[in-house]
Amino acid sequence: MRYISLFVMTMILFITITAFSLAANALHGEILEVCLEQQKVRVLIDGKLNILELAADAEIYRNGQLVELYSVRPIAKGRYQEGLFFLNHMGLVEVMIVDYSVEEKLTEQGRVLIYYDIFGNVKEVELLTSLQKEFTY
Repeated sequence: MRYISLFVMTMILFITITAFSLAANALHGEILEVCLEQQKVRVLIDGKLNILELAADAEIYRNGQLVELYSVRPIAKGRYQEGLFFLNHMGLVEVMIVDYSVEEKLTEQGRVLIYYDIFGNVKEVELLTSLQKEFTY
């Protein structure tokens, strides 16, 4: 029984250390540009421009599904996907989790678009104009 307790405590310690080391090497930002040939992304992190290079075996996920690098390009001018970037010991992106969430809602002020960040928090709310309303379903 003593060895089982020691094993469990060792595993908990290992998992905790691993989680902290992953969090220390994780970055969050908006993906401004994708360079497919160079396997790099230009990312805005805390108001600063960064260029991150992907490892040769990097994995990119959206909603738990593997996706290709070209799918993380900007949605439209000024509308960027967010990413969580997990770096290896060489500073290369090993895992990238991307997301772009928007929802249309009817409010007392009219129809609005609600943009969410990768964590599910409201990032921006945009009131649709009357011209935009005519083209929505």
